[in-house]
Amino acid sequence: MSKVAIIQESPVLLDRNKTIEKAVQLIEQAVSAGAELIVFPEAYISGYPAWIWRLRPGGDWGTSEELHGRLLDSAVDIDAGDLKPLCDAAKNNKITIVCGANERDGKLSKATLYNTAVVIGAEGSILNRHRKLMPTNPERMV
Repeated sequence: MSKVAIIQESPVLLDRNKTIEKAVQLIEQAVSAGAELIVFPEAYISGYPAWIWRLRPGGDWGTSEELHGRLLDSAVDIDAGDLKPLCDAAKNNKITIVCGANERDGKLSKATLYNTAVVIGAEGSILNRHRKLMPTNPERMV
């Protein structure tokens, strides 16, 4: 029977590179405990935009605009190789990783964010990318 590790750690909010570095460290810890499948939470890279539930449309425009820009800048571009450190960790440890991320499509839109779950196989390749089809109304506003 496979051993599964469910990661319940916070990301380095709005910092893609530091969040990925932290994820690799957490993967190493889970592997040392015998994990073969490691699962990270929704929007782990680099954080769920929880402010959407608190800021007022229009009234908090400046704050919302700044946070959205930082979220967009910290989003993952899968085709550009942003997840290479996770792919390398999967391959080096022969494990499977499921990781939630804010994804930015660098080819088509560059401005659209997707709440994406990525599956990385034990050979280090991305097996699946699932973009959330029904985001909540505040998530759509992001």
